[in-house]
Amino acid sequence: IPPAFSIWDKGRREDSGAAPQKKATKAPPPAHVSEGLFLGDLDDTNDVTLLVELNVGFVLNLCPEKLTNKSIYADLSARLANGNIKQLTWPADDNARFAIIDEVAKQGAMDYIAAGLRTGRNVMINCWGGVNRSPAVLVAFLALWKKVRLVDAMRQAMATRGTVLTNRSFRFQLVMAAQEAGCDLQASDPMDAIANLPRYPAVSHVAGPSSSDSQDGVRPEESEPCQWRHRRSGKYPSHIHI
Repeated sequence: IPPAFSIWDKGRREDSGAAPQKKATKAPPPAHVSEGLFLGDLDDTNDVTLLVELNVGFVLNLCPEKLTNKSIYADLSARLANGNIKQLTWPADDNARFAIIDEVAKQGAMDYIAAGLRTGRNVMINCWGGVNRSPAVLVAFLALWKKVRLVDAMRQAMATRGTVLTNRSFRFQLVMAAQEAGCDLQASDPMDAIANLPRYPAVSHVAGPSSSDSQDGVRPEESEPCQWRHRRSGKYPSHIHI
């Protein structure tokens, strides 16, 4: 699936130099990927005035390590609160060994996105560069929760945000999660099936919570589309701040 454009010179922000500059695009970021859902990088979320104009009421921030007292984003949480925008920060790594679907999307991130949309306000999902972590969670939400065809969800993310999901492990995890959930993998265009996507090696998942904390085998409520399973504790993990 070719991207429509690229935000950063080298694909990822981390690979684009010490002070990377965004390329000019037809539509200014953040990307409006789907109804109520915006995708971008931390700089997009840092523009609180714009988020208010876009009726964003909820932010899912996947790079809380950047919100240090010495960074330019030190006061971001306070400014979001002043703008009546809730923020959920969730640590996530952009590497091949990180199980972003099992450890983030299924552990409460998708629930948070759905809860935000139910209020009638929009949801912004960001990571550092808006290339891998945030697109993976957004595409997972569209495919597993909204039952958008996986290829169509990836196409829409690429059409609006450009180069995304360069982390091939994240793509593989998305395909596996959609298969396990019984979601439709085929593109809406029958001539462009998921089988045409590159094949990726298996990913080594990071260790999850201990068995004493898990509730494996619990069936989600019938109102939740796609019968994926995950550990339900009834609250966000202790490292999550909302």
